[in-house]
Amino acid sequence: MDTQNVILHARFAPNGTVVEISERPDGLTPQAWFNFLSDKAGDVYQTLAGGRGVFRLTREELTALKQGPRRSRPDQPEERVMGSEEIDVFVICASDEIERGGAKAFSLSRLDASGESRPFPIVVIRSHDNAYVGYVNACPHDGVWLNIGSGDFFTQDRAFLKCGRHGATFEIDSGLCIGGPCSGKNLEPIALAVVDGEVCLCGERLVEDDRPFSAFDDHDETMEIMIHPD
Repeated sequence: MDTQNVILHARFAPNGTVVEISERPDGLTPQAWFNFLSDKAGDVYQTLAGGRGVFRLTREELTALKQGPRRSRPDQPEERVMGSEEIDVFVICASDEIERGGAKAFSLSRLDASGESRPFPIVVIRSHDNAYVGYVNACPHDGVWLNIGSGDFFTQDRAFLKCGRHGATFEIDSGLCIGGPCSGKNLEPIALAVVDGEVCLCGERLVEDDRPFSAFDDHDETMEIMIHPD
């Protein structure tokens, strides 16, 4: 197996659209290639400062991704197969609003596949090397917020994320549970981009939600920030 690592660099315009990305197949726009990679390999995407981000893949994985759409839908142009539509981009917070080594929770609402509005709690983590990582704020074990109870997202040594209910621990950069009742499962990643000093959420259909916090059963007051699209 070819395990050579390949890093695909993406660069964003101030409005959140992708203007440049590595290893782009001929005939695809940068946005179309980014959309496809986010759909198929979003768990290996890392947001960087300065309107940049990277996908980390093996050469074998990259080759398979480039060939996959041709095999599944040979009757359609590649750009349509990989999704050339514009993605939604929402500002979550200023990049300096989260300190290095810190995390912040946000309570959002998004449309599901049926068009219904559903609670969408997320957490954004800023690493010590200034990378931003985001996950749906729900433990894979029983769906509660990671920061339920104490309001803290980290283990005591701040080396891992943790669930405040049953103590499951997760790698910060991958979301993989390495201990606890959901060991081996992953937090659901979200796509982030840092553009012009603002942390943005990409690819989600957010909606304004005026429901009180009590609508989110079995959760507590540790989720305190509401974000609404313009």
